[in-house]
Amino acid sequence: MRERPYLRPGRPLACREITNISKAAVNLYIGREIPDYKALGLDPDKVYRLLRDPEELAKAAPTFNNIPLLSRHVPVTADDHEPDLVIGSTGTDAAFNAPHLATAW
Repeated sequence: MRERPYLRPGRPLACREITNISKAAVNLYIGREIPDYKALGLDPDKVYRLLRDPEELAKAAPTFNNIPLLSRHVPVTADDHEPDLVIGSTGTDAAFNAPHLATAW
């Protein structure tokens, strides 16, 4: 991954570079990474192949606008948002252009 320009530590320069953030594809997931894996009867330690459906990515594109960018991949919520990990945010124009979901930041 390419280094982004920074104005000062932790504050990236504003830029409008388009970045692919997801892709319609079959991806590997460990059972415990899948939401509701217990209710679905999935083995928490087994590897499953799941499709990131292009139609679902297209419908979900607007939900990727104005999302915090984190320095590490960790789950966050509004109540537990890890402000020390926030290094920027996605743009306001997320779009699905098969096979990629992309946004500017």
